[in-house]
Amino acid sequence: MSKISSSLPGFTLLELLIATVLGSILLLSATALFMTFMIGNANTNARRQMSAEGIQMLGTLEYHIRNAKSATCGGGNQTLTLDKLDGSQAPANACFTRLSPSDPLILHFNKSGACANNALHSNFVITSGSSFTCAQDSNGKTTVTVKFTLGTSEDASITETFSRIIQLRNS
Repeated sequence: MSKISSSLPGFTLLELLIATVLGSILLLSATALFMTFMIGNANTNARRQMSAEGIQMLGTLEYHIRNAKSATCGGGNQTLTLDKLDGSQAPANACFTRLSPSDPLILHFNKSGACANNALHSNFVITSGSSFTCAQDSNGKTTVTVKFTLGTSEDASITETFSRIIQLRNS
């Protein structure tokens, strides 16, 4: 007579439970790592876009300020009035405007006296005060300091400050 084996090869219930738990831990670790990568990527893209928009705004302001005949800061340093070299044009105004703290930054620059047209719009908000500061140096040249801080929201952890001192060529 032949002997019948009473145990068949296979996994026990305990071995299956341990394998399932270890597999779940590996999947959760991979998911956490992927989410960390995605959040970091989103932050990097926001910083890159914020930097590009801030540099564009500074460049636009610098062009107009540098080529103005005179500059006057006003409105608690929130507005800037520039007289162009061509006397036939009305003074141009630049101002940083938001209707509410959650609204995006709008840099208005126009010649109508009010800051309402020809706006450069941004996806970001000013997280701390923006300012235009006018001064005269020892040579009698007018300089304008432009400063503003952009963020993804009013209480953002991602912010960048933009500042530039610009001397008028023709003052």
